[in-house]
Amino acid sequence: MTALRRAAALALAAGAAALAAACGGPGGGGGDGVPPGPPPALPVEEYMPSPRQIAEDGWARTVLMARCLKRFGIDSAYPDRRVLRGPATRTERRYGTPDAARAREWGYWLPGDDTAPDDAEPGTAENQVSSGTVAEYAGRKVPEGGCHGEAVRALDGPDATPQTYGDALRTANDMELAAYEKARRHPRVRKAEQAWAACMARRGYDLPADVFSASDRLDLPPVRPRPAPSSPEIATAVADAACMGEASVVPVWQTVEAACQREEIAKDPAKWEDVRRTYRAHFENVARVLRENPPPG
Repeated sequence: MTALRRAAALALAAGAAALAAACGGPGGGGGDGVPPGPPPALPVEEYMPSPRQIAEDGWARTVLMARCLKRFGIDSAYPDRRVLRGPATRTERRYGTPDAARAREWGYWLPGDDTAPDDAEPGTAENQVSSGTVAEYAGRKVPEGGCHGEAVRALDGPDATPQTYGDALRTANDMELAAYEKARRHPRVRKAEQAWAACMARRGYDLPADVFSASDRLDLPPVRPRPAPSSPEIATAVADAACMGEASVVPVWQTVEAACQREEIAKDPAKWEDVRRTYRAHFENVARVLRENPPPG
């Protein structure tokens, strides 16, 4: 699986609503275009964290676990390093290549250094106290589930039962993935991918109707230095971005996927309101932890 495909598997207009009933159907009847204007926001974004919130959740857990480990005289091997990496939104790279200007400079990679610094490996004591595989350490009782369990409970808050943030996130993730795949099989999306493949063929690239096939063929390593402007990757990414625009892959796919998600949410609004409430309460706790524990330096 390439880095681009991994990133995608990671950021409500009337016209989109009209697609909802036909989301999984044979074609929705009535033309091959999409509603005018920008693609609709994905409804699932109301029920799950943004890429920044996911990073903030990790930062807060790092803070809480380090505080817990300190009670046992252990210095955490994981530093409080609050650096945002990866896509900025849920839809960035979700459907393929970046815009042409970014492709000319970065190929298929996000701007910036993709290499995270290496952290020290945690020792045996840290692993045991973090996971709770020991009941006691240094004369103190280890919390249930270890320091990790303590951090999770602190972020979920006392009102999380019977649903925790992890439960809510799994519900939203499952729906998001199912809607993504359902939309991808929709005739409008398949037609857009076929138009993309035809466009790429005119530029000398013999590829299947799969918008990730161009980057897959390059077999990019998961981490590598910034690409040289003359690299084949740059040329491929620029052609790819141009053909994505010509075939309108992103607006078609995102519009259909938004309709699929809205269709699923409408089946059980009460369940989704509970998911939203759990998710928001969790991130209120995340914000509080980060506010009360500013980054070092």
